[in-house]
Amino acid sequence: MRKILFLLLPSLLLLSCADDNKDPEMENLNQKIDSLSTALEKEKEFADSLQTVFAANDSLQGGYPIFFGKKYEGIEDPEQFIENQLRNQPERIPLSPVVGGDMAFRKIDIISEKWLLAIYDDGHIQGKAIMEYELLPNGTVKYSIVATQE
Repeated sequence: MRKILFLLLPSLLLLSCADDNKDPEMENLNQKIDSLSTALEKEKEFADSLQTVFAANDSLQGGYPIFFGKKYEGIEDPEQFIENQLRNQPERIPLSPVVGGDMAFRKIDIISEKWLLAIYDDGHIQGKAIMEYELLPNGTVKYSIVATQE
């Protein structure tokens, strides 16, 4: 509040001392500045509202919700199930650990009902893999590496 008063008071003093003979070019420039300031303020409000929406609803950040189909009917949270199954299979990581580290999946993003992105490391080296997955009739998940980046 003090900052606003501190800035407002000198501005009012300057305006009260203004010359009545206003330059038309300066007046036009001030109008343009005012309209741009208003437009900028509206854009900031819009950006803030979008951030609020995304913060409140994490599912919007990743796009549309994934429909897993009838195969996953008995599984309460298919994404978590798929992720947990992969985390329990570190042998699927195509990199060998170095300097005594242990390779582990650090982040797994389910991209669709068929694809996922896995990021893994041992604390020294890191890699990424796009994997195809499929729920088998026996309740396990089969994973196949499609592409890797090391």
